Amino acid sequence: MKKILIIDDETGIRQVLKIHLRGAGYEVDTAGTAAEGLALVTEEHDLVICDLKLPDMDGLEVIRMLKDRFANLPMIVVSGFIDPDVVDNAVSEGVFEYLMKPFMKEDLLDVINRALSAGV
Repeated sequence: MKKILIIDDETGIRQVLKIHLRGAGYEVDTAGTAAEGLALVTEEHDLVICDLKLPDMDGLEVIRMLKDRFANLPMIVVSGFIDPDVVDNAVSEGVFEYLMKPFMKEDLLDVINRALSAGV
């Protein structure tokens, strides 16, 4: 079973994503802050979904720190904030995909499947 970590400060988003992803057969851990997510992530995680706007750290900084520790860990950014420069920065940091909130669960599952299949 593939293991996913969700880092998002919105409790409702974390809960909904956790329910949907568990229903799709994934094991799911969640974190409400960057610090909590960075402390939770291990080599057992197959993918990270990270919000860009976190209360204690910028999501891009979280991504940089995760890439330093786990170079091949695929990451998906989810955000209600869209700025072409931010999207470009996220992609240059090695993010597999940038999804704009709100998104359809089918779209997220498709991105997750592609990311895991790509073996980033």
